[in-house]
Amino acid sequence: MLLSANDLPRGSCDGRGPLSDSSEGEALRQEVERWIAEDPDPSTRDELQALLADERWDVLKERFAGPLVFGTAGLRGELGGGLSRMN
Repeated sequence: MLLSANDLPRGSCDGRGPLSDSSEGEALRQEVERWIAEDPDPSTRDELQALLADERWDVLKERFAGPLVFGTAGLRGELGGGLSRMN
């Protein structure tokens, strides 16, 4: 089951805080938009579009931190949109 932006847990840090600088934010936004443009799955596209619209930067940074790593048990990761997710 894929999560919507509203399903994600919120704590003291809700992921809406500013990024360290505007160039980092613009680079992340461009990477997410490129992913959305090429994503064939409408549910993960919608998921990422909602996170982008809600400015959930911490969540997006986590999802685009890097590719999943192949280990002895194969690829494992959370389902969802983004480079660091199984989709």
